[in-house]
Amino acid sequence: MGLGLLLPVLAACSSGGPAADYPGYATVDEMVVAADVIVTGRVLSTRVEDVYADQDLGTDPSLNPQAGAAATADRGSAIVVTVAEVEVTRAMKGDVREGQVIEVSQLGTRDQPAAGTTLVEPGDAEYAFVLNRHDGAPYDLVNPAQGLYRVGPDGALATIGRGNELPIEHVTDLEAQP
Repeated sequence: MGLGLLLPVLAACSSGGPAADYPGYATVDEMVVAADVIVTGRVLSTRVEDVYADQDLGTDPSLNPQAGAAATADRGSAIVVTVAEVEVTRAMKGDVREGQVIEVSQLGTRDQPAAGTTLVEPGDAEYAFVLNRHDGAPYDLVNPAQGLYRVGPDGALATIGRGNELPIEHVTDLEAQP
């Protein structure tokens, strides 16, 4: 599992759920540029996984918290994520295509949600995902609040949860400009 997913994680909040620090974006254009992939899609299923830092990411402890640990040693505390299988209905940025199934991870679980995270649910709802790529790992949202929207039948976007002040009205507002 890639360390990029783990770097934003800072601590567990008092409710027992994880907390994280993600970049915030002042404009839609900033967020679109920062994203590796932007898609709309429907969630087919979800599962919970424990994620550990890789042990082969070098010997610098600032880059690899597991530096120096033997391969068979205790890997430390896991970060718990919910991974959603998402069928892409529209690809707006990145090397994904319509009909492809991708995996998107979100910090926390239904029982222990992460602060500021609204987990996606399987079903007929369509979501817009603004994502970062991590080699060998599921995609994750550029920001749990700013990187996720519910898509209406006409393509109108609705924010999910709190903390998203970006003025995005329609799914076409998320398309990467050439």
